[in-house]
Amino acid sequence: MNDLIRESAMLISAAPASYSRLDVLNADWNNRLIAVQGHRGSGKTTALLQYLRQQPDQSACIYISLDHFFFQKQSLYETVSALYQQGYNLFVLDEVHKYLNWSVEIKSLYDSYKKISVIFTGSSALQIYKSNADLSRRAVDYHLPVLSFREFIQLETGIRLQPVALETLLKDHVDLAFSYSKKIGSPLKYFRQYMEFGCYPFYLENKAAYSSKLMRTTNLVLETDIAAVTNMPYHSIYKMKKLLAYIAQSVPFKPNVTRLAEAIEAKRETTMLYLEHLQRAGIIRMLSVAGKTLGPLTKPDKIYLDNPNLAFALALGDVNTGNNREAFFLSHLSKDHLVQASPVSDFVVNEKYTFEIGGKNKQSKQVRGVTKSYVVKDDLLTGAGNEIPLWLFGMLY
Repeated sequence: MNDLIRESAMLISAAPASYSRLDVLNADWNNRLIAVQGHRGSGKTTALLQYLRQQPDQSACIYISLDHFFFQKQSLYETVSALYQQGYNLFVLDEVHKYLNWSVEIKSLYDSYKKISVIFTGSSALQIYKSNADLSRRAVDYHLPVLSFREFIQLETGIRLQPVALETLLKDHVDLAFSYSKKIGSPLKYFRQYMEFGCYPFYLENKAAYSSKLMRTTNLVLETDIAAVTNMPYHSIYKMKKLLAYIAQSVPFKPNVTRLAEAIEAKRETTMLYLEHLQRAGIIRMLSVAGKTLGPLTKPDKIYLDNPNLAFALALGDVNTGNNREAFFLSHLSKDHLVQASPVSDFVVNEKYTFEIGGKNKQSKQVRGVTKSYVVKDDLLTGAGNEIPLWLFGMLY
């Protein structure tokens, strides 16, 4: 146990102080049980180590990774109980999906020890509310998304930019575009970089190797995270990989699930289950047309990769610019807004605003006559009227 304490102290002290994603997570830390989910590589662990570093009494805080060899012989419940007796009351439990019966023991700890607070992290694939113990009445769930374009600019330049609300962006986009451009100089230059390698903080380690590392990370999500959460056998994971490879070459598209099932030699219901796992793991996004409910066995109207960087990692160089523009828009809007496929255009947001996405020469004929509609254009520094630069939507969070 002393090894856990020493490793925790070392990791907390080494947490970077220059940049934090805690403001994006925007958690209410007063809750006694908090779940933090997000893409592998999105910065969950770093953010929580930074949170522990900010605590006035660090002697009462500890970070524990549940894939540590220590837990091959020791139970989580007994470990936390012993640490509580030593004065610890704030526990960050990382990678909980690597520990068998994690939910049962966390529930028991929550119910038994009224003076402890537990923050636990897991893969996006984790189904907190369908685990062995129902944590739905206890845990408050937060999701850490990939880096926004605004965050990427801050990492690259050190310039702090304030996020903007969607309604403000739609109303004041001309002034906002001038204001942001004045501060950062060339948003389009940074935008092109972001589209290729800016979604995950680990790009800072090696930009040249970023796409290959993202591909390996995606494989880990499939082979380790999804496998651990679902107990799927390897042949099912292999078929899911085939499905993802097919999607990566085609998105966004209106899927024919029967053909997808034939391509990977699986039943239709199994293929829908694979799609659901890929979405929950933060690899794809499925959309239904506005007004239509997307259920577990309902065919989606469109499928996208979760963010634009995945196309460069998975599509083997065959990146469709138009598809990736839509993935960027969808990634940024989905954090705080309801996004659905539009029957006449690309997207409907909050059942109120219609958006058509395209290049700088995109025409507005698809949304002509549609109220509260906008044309979002790539390669455009500033807009006018209902035409808005695509990069500006990267400032939403």
